Amino acid sequence: VLTFPPHRCKARKRRFLCKMGSSMTMTSLLTLVSCATVGSVLGSVGGPAAALPSNLAFQAPVSFRGFGASFTPENTKLRAAVVAPKLRTSSVRMAVHDRGDRQEVEKELIKDFLTQRSIQTYLTALHRVGDISNFEYLEQFGDHQGLSSVHGYRALKMTWRDYFAELQVQADVSIQRKKKLYRGGSANNPYLQDQYHTYEEHVQPRNIALTLLDWREDLASEWVQDLDLIPQENAEVWRHHLAMVQNASDPEAVNQYSLLQLDDASTPMRSANYDLLDKFCTHIATDKILTELTKTRGEERSAVWLKEFMSKQGLGNTKATEWGMGRSFLRNMLNEPPKVVNDDGEMKLIDPLDVAARVMAERQVVSELWISAMEEVQEDHLDLHRRFMESCFESFRIQLPDFGEA
Repeated sequence: VLTFPPHRCKARKRRFLCKMGSSMTMTSLLTLVSCATVGSVLGSVGGPAAALPSNLAFQAPVSFRGFGASFTPENTKLRAAVVAPKLRTSSVRMAVHDRGDRQEVEKELIKDFLTQRSIQTYLTALHRVGDISNFEYLEQFGDHQGLSSVHGYRALKMTWRDYFAELQVQADVSIQRKKKLYRGGSANNPYLQDQYHTYEEHVQPRNIALTLLDWREDLASEWVQDLDLIPQENAEVWRHHLAMVQNASDPEAVNQYSLLQLDDASTPMRSANYDLLDKFCTHIATDKILTELTKTRGEERSAVWLKEFMSKQGLGNTKATEWGMGRSFLRNMLNEPPKVVNDDGEMKLIDPLDVAARVMAERQVVSELWISAMEEVQEDHLDLHRRFMESCFESFRIQLPDFGEA
C-alpha cells in the first residue's frame, strides 16, 4: 500500500503515476491511488503503511477503543482520524464567511436541536405517566403537533431563545376533563346510563419552561460525552472499510461493541439522540466541504459529484427517519469508485476516498465546536432568566415611590 503526505497531495500523485510507466491500466492506477489513502489512515496503528518510509507516510493519529486495542491521540484532546491539510479548515471558514460568524451559526444550530430533543424527551416522560393535559399543551405550543414522534433535526419552528421567551410569558390554563366511571351491570342493560366524573387540571407554562431548562442541562452534559465519540466513529469507519478492501468481508465486525455505552444515569432517549448527533454532525461537515469544493478552482466537478451523492443518500433530508445514516453515508462514499471526467477538454479526477477523509476530519472539528457550545448551556440559561426579569420590570414599569425630601 502506498501513501502520500497531506500537503501537495495531487502533485505527488501525478509524479507517482508518471514513474509507474505505461504497463498499468488507468483503472488499476486509480484503484492504487485510492487504496493509498486507506492504508495511510491505519498506518499509525500497525496497518500496512506502518513500514513505509517517513517521507511517504501519511501521519494520521487515531483514537478509539473497543477494536482490539486502545490508542491515545497526541498533543490534543481530539484529533481527526484523517489529518486534512491545514489550509483546508481555514479555507472552509473563509468560504462561508459571507453568512456571518459560521461558528456562532453552528453553535445556535446545535442549541436549537438541544431544545428540540429536550421537548421530545419531556413529551415522552409525560406520555409515560399519562399527563395528557401537559402533553397536549406542550405539543401544540408553537405549532409543534406530532413532535413527539419525530426522529430528525431542524424540527423546531423557532430559535430556542424565542421559544422560551414566548413560553415563559404564557398565562396559566385550566382544562376541564371528564372521566367515565365504572357502572357495573351488563353491557346491554338499557337502565344503566354512563356516568362521568368532571375534574379540572391546571397547566403552568412557566413551570414547563423551567422543566425544559433542566432537561437541556442534563442533555448538554450527556452530549459532551457523546460528541467525544466522533473520532472513534471515524476510526471504526476506516477500520471497516480497510477490512472490506483487504478481505472482501469484515470478520471482526461481530466482535465490535457499541461505542455508546448506556447506564442507569442515561436519559430516556440517549440512543436516538446519539444517532441524530452523528447524522447532524456529518451533514454539517459535508455541507462545509461542499462549499469548499465549490469555491476551489479545479474541484468544481468534485463538488457536483458530492452534491448528487448527498441527494442520493438522503443526508440532506432532515425528516428522514432511518437510523445509522451518518455512518452508512460515509461507508457508502468510501465504497464509491474513483472517476475521471472530461471538463472542457481537461481530465479531472474525482476521488471519493479523499472527499470522505475530508468530511470525517471536518466533522471532528464540528464536534469539538459543539462540545464547547454544550459547555455554554448553563450560562445561556442564566442569561435567559436575566432577560425574563428585565422584561417583567419593563412590562410593569416598577418605580420606587417619590417620598420627597425629608
